Amino acid sequence: MNDNYTYKNNQNKQAASNFVMIIILLIAIIGVCMYLYKTDDSFRKTFDDITSIFNKKKSKENDDDSINLNNCINNKNVTYSNVSRVGSISGLDIKYNGNDIYLTVDQSKFSYAAGKDYKIDGITKEDMQRYFIDQVGTSYSDTYIFFLRKSGVVSYAKLFNNYKAFNLVNNVLPTTDINEQLTDITNFYGASSSNGSVVSHTVLARRSDKSFYDLSVYVSSESKDSSASSQNNDGSEKKAEVINPTYEITDTPIDLTKPLNSSGYTYSNASGSADLGLNVVINGGVPSLEIDFSKFGPLSGISNYSNNKETYKIKNVKGKVIKGFIGGLGQDIAGTYVFLVLQDGKIEYFPVLNNGKINYTYKKSGKKITDTYFKALGPLHNVSQINDLYNANACLKGICANTVLARISSGSFYDLGRLINKY
Repeated sequence: MNDNYTYKNNQNKQAASNFVMIIILLIAIIGVCMYLYKTDDSFRKTFDDITSIFNKKKSKENDDDSINLNNCINNKNVTYSNVSRVGSISGLDIKYNGNDIYLTVDQSKFSYAAGKDYKIDGITKEDMQRYFIDQVGTSYSDTYIFFLRKSGVVSYAKLFNNYKAFNLVNNVLPTTDINEQLTDITNFYGASSSNGSVVSHTVLARRSDKSFYDLSVYVSSESKDSSASSQNNDGSEKKAEVINPTYEITDTPIDLTKPLNSSGYTYSNASGSADLGLNVVINGGVPSLEIDFSKFGPLSGISNYSNNKETYKIKNVKGKVIKGFIGGLGQDIAGTYVFLVLQDGKIEYFPVLNNGKINYTYKKSGKKITDTYFKALGPLHNVSQINDLYNANACLKGICANTVLARISSGSFYDLGRLINKY
């Protein structure tokens, strides 16, 4: 009798212990999920997708998340097809750093751009409800990120300018609000659009009644003119001259096995412009160099620098500039160069440092400095029709150095370090 009682008592204790362990395990799982939801973007996106599926099942209104392709609100003369809830561009996504939003580039999937993060200006994590990355046009250079703000406003960032470079302003991607009142937006979709014989890609903003706005209507004018702007004396906006290349620009990725001016070297780790606190600003084809001394000063080892940003003219440039690039030649930061791609595809260049000091030239009137500027060298002999520039590693018999590669439309490239004899 006592043995039976003891056995049942032990069973009850074991059951209670198991129950407590299950509760503790559930609390731990919930805690981990809450932590991942707050800190891991992919987990949060997956969780939101799952919960949205269940929410749609609960609501008859949301049970059908389709879109009525015959009910475009703002572009009636276009035929739409091939709708997708996933953007057609792989290798691009966003991530969060605190409340800031960054574009991330996976170069293994998106080989035309550097594998780094770019801050997106004008919108925060708290302000954003959803986003969508896709083309509005016919090539990857027409790629945009669209944001639906919690206020209902739709904003966008154009990722590339006319010259296949990231559309950066002061090293960030700016956003633009669509001023038209787009109401009741629930989601974004990629789609094909056809207007007679013209076929393109666009992004649709769906409303709860399945009608939609074609967002290409709002970004097409901006896409045609991405030039920098200034102001007239009366404060009105003045558009800078649009400088287009006089030769073909292609999307062909660089082929690191096809150098045009070297042999025996192996090349690797092709990436974009170096992030050293240097920025080439181009206004109507005229370049200047902005130096953020709070960043470049410590990196370069120069002495007596300020913590300010300074902008310097670049003189002796023999043509209009369409692209600026910061590259490294040799073994260390002493080999930092600025490269300028001209409208005809030739390349100007100059070193930023000279014997541990900033390599600028200046004019004096008596003891007073009246003008401080950098002087371009070049153009480089027999180098033309450059499509893009890359920082890379060049190795020969186990000895490696930094260099800059200049790609032409076929994917072959010039090794600029060899041309300038810096390694």
